[in-house]
Amino acid sequence: MIHIPVLLHEVIKFLEPKPGEFIIDGTVGGGGHSAEIFEKILPNGILLGIDWDREFLEIANEKISAKFKNQKSKIKNNLILIHGNYA
Repeated sequence: MIHIPVLLHEVIKFLEPKPGEFIIDGTVGGGGHSAEIFEKILPNGILLGIDWDREFLEIANEKISAKFKNQKSKIKNNLILIHGNYA
């Protein structure tokens, strides 16, 4: 399944994520928005991604891990993916 994030540039422009910020993506889905946000908040920012669907969490983890494969310590220390309800 190919996941194409909707309104990605608009979301990033609106959020204006900056290095060092802590951001929660309550519906991480396929990880399209999260991957872009994660890139903007590194090297010290933390992204907490939450999703009710375990399959989507795996897809998001794979997508973000592939994008940052040369920064494994950043993924380990700065990316938190949790199965659950954003509420």
